[in-house]
Amino acid sequence: MQSILDHTQFRILAAIFVLTIVGIYHNITQLFKTQADRIRQLEQNLKQLERALLQEKELNTIKSQFISRASHEFRTPLATIQTASDLLKYYSHKMSEEKKIERIDKIQREVKGMTNMLEEVLVIGKTESGKLELQPEMIDLESFCLEIVEQTRLLAGDKYQVIFENINAPLNIAIDPKFLRQIISNLLSNAIKYSPNGEEVSFTISQTSDRIPRLLLEFQDQGIGIPSIDQEKIFEHFYRAHNVGMISGTGLGMAIIKNSVSVLGGTITLSSIENKGTNIQIKLPIV
Repeated sequence: MQSILDHTQFRILAAIFVLTIVGIYHNITQLFKTQADRIRQLEQNLKQLERALLQEKELNTIKSQFISRASHEFRTPLATIQTASDLLKYYSHKMSEEKKIERIDKIQREVKGMTNMLEEVLVIGKTESGKLELQPEMIDLESFCLEIVEQTRLLAGDKYQVIFENINAPLNIAIDPKFLRQIISNLLSNAIKYSPNGEEVSFTISQTSDRIPRLLLEFQDQGIGIPSIDQEKIFEHFYRAHNVGMISGTGLGMAIIKNSVSVLGGTITLSSIENKGTNIQIKLPIV
């Protein structure tokens, strides 16, 4: 009887011991798991911090470059204005009326150019900071595009031929007209500006055959083209291709176009061959 009791007590004690060991093992395992989770979370937080610091550094670099380039771009027109105004101030009595008007026109052109560049800088700043909110409106797409084409034709003069075609684009779309106008007018102006011999510029609108159709804007010119070494950087602020020569420009137009396309939720692709022309395709969601 005593041996049976001892055997039973032994089994109970053994069971208690096993349960205790299992409990301890479970607690230790849980502790290690908790610590491992904390370590993983800490590593993720560190990586996020590193990315944030890197982005901050990149932003500071971009800001410095932006300010430096903007200062450089303003220096030349300001010098021109200073020179022209000095000549008018000190030598106007010796100038003919024609010369005076010529100097005044030069000042006005430079002031207009600086004003346009300031507006472009403000647009870029607002779009990149997210301060420009979309304000969609229902527009008659073809009429909207034709209006911009006609304005471009008037500014370009008889030397250039701008061809517009609506293939199968929707009649009406809901879109922010401000951003769409920036895209179309800037690309048409660029196409004309970099086609110095008056070659034909074409602009077509259509609807893609994707599963979810999108609006396709396509611009084709036969101008000087963009060298392959410049194509990756052409959408950067103040960047201009190496073959532009004396053609005026701030290097902000393509950056504004890219930002406007992004704000509208679209994509832009560019293909170009130097001395043969440039093709740009923009796809935008249809609402």
